[in-house]
Amino acid sequence: YYSNLDAHLVGLALARRLPMPLADFARDAFFAPLGIESFFWHTVSEGATNAASELRMRPPDMLRIGRLVRQEGLWHGRRLVSQAFLRDATRRHVATDVPARGRSDLWGYGYLW
Repeated sequence: YYSNLDAHLVGLALARRLPMPLADFARDAFFAPLGIESFFWHTVSEGATNAASELRMRPPDMLRIGRLVRQEGLWHGRRLVSQAFLRDATRRHVATDVPARGRSDLWGYGYLW
């Protein structure tokens, strides 16, 4: 099932293991290599990043993430995300009850995709 709370809890667990705030880690390890310089990620109580939502960035930067996924995790020849992870994350794991329009295999969720 789809659960924002699950994504937020994973973010909190990850943040406890990092030597810096989650948003700073994302900036250094993911956004900066993509050339994304400006983003805002809302924080909740005690400064924790809301890993479930409220990440704001410009449309051209969102397009960079889309291109990275389309290129199976490669960005200018550098692997930023595991190809196997992206394939699994974007594969349907859960069907939705939304009536399918077009190919039914395109409806559902992978890892919150």
